[in-house]
Amino acid sequence: MKQTTWIKTDLPIHYRMHRPTSTPKAIAFFLHGYTDHGASFFRRLFPNGWPQELGDVAWIAPNGPFPVPVKTTIGWREAYSWYFYDMEAEKMAVPPDTALQAIETILDLHFPEDHSTIPKLIVGFSQGGFLAPMLANRLAYTKELITVSTGYRPEYYHALPPLTVTAVHGTADEVFPSEDAIKAHQSILDLGHHGQFHAIRDVGHIATEAMGAIVHQQLARLIGTGHAP
Repeated sequence: MKQTTWIKTDLPIHYRMHRPTSTPKAIAFFLHGYTDHGASFFRRLFPNGWPQELGDVAWIAPNGPFPVPVKTTIGWREAYSWYFYDMEAEKMAVPPDTALQAIETILDLHFPEDHSTIPKLIVGFSQGGFLAPMLANRLAYTKELITVSTGYRPEYYHALPPLTVTAVHGTADEVFPSEDAIKAHQSILDLGHHGQFHAIRDVGHIATEAMGAIVHQQLARLIGTGHAP
């Protein structure tokens, strides 16, 4: 008979980040997808580096706490997961609590001042997109979610105050078909949230520079620079 015992353990959390010398105008979080890592996701969105006009915005691109290395023809590729969801049983096998606590720990470590009044924006790709509303539920002053190539579960959004949920999705996404994503995103707006759905033509299930341009645009609006790429 299958049994479960919960144990306490220490897991390393690896991450990339930028913090301006003064109090940031906003903090952006970048949550990668399943079998990826934070730096890879960030580079796909911003292949030329962090936009100069967003220098006053802090960003954190963590890795999920659970290693899931991928076998390739030249060895093993570094990859991680935020949690494990059993699709057939429709239940959470390993919950996201460890991942959420890890991100909160990074935030408290590098922002020891009161960060509860700093606007926050969460960018999540695929599995990271499902994690985004869970993280928003634990971070004060989250203003916007940018959900990239992901699906939507209304139960993850019920407890959130109204916020902007900006969807970015490739029209050729083979994992989450764009037609289904449009309907699912609308179900989130029906809960009282608001936001637009951006369809990126002929793009599959991958983050791209064009998607990064939308992140840039939304962050610029959030901090009130009046500029967009």
